[in-house]
Amino acid sequence: MTLRIQKPRRPRALTKSGAHRAKPVDWEGQEQAVLIRWLYGEKMRGQPVGELFDATFHVPNGGHRNKKTASDLKRQGVKAGVSDLPVRQARGGWFGLYLEFKATPPQGCAVS
Repeated sequence: MTLRIQKPRRPRALTKSGAHRAKPVDWEGQEQAVLIRWLYGEKMRGQPVGELFDATFHVPNGGHRNKKTASDLKRQGVKAGVSDLPVRQARGGWFGLYLEFKATPPQGCAVS
């Protein structure tokens, strides 16, 4: 039997009233995952829109990172303002689609 020693966790930040701040929830990421899961389901059912599953990918530009990782990604070409989900499929005279996700209200914030 192996003993695991757990590191003490840093306490959560407190609000002005002194209560512990709630853990952040990635509403936008959850909604994006639902779309990808739906596209995959449509692909498995043989629906034409399911073809977009293979042509759609996520660009991990956001999120909290340490300074070294952020610096490395910036050197590798990460740019602010890049859409969350590019769709590389030409249809109806258009040559792709770029989707930017924002969380559904009331969880979301104003679009800037």
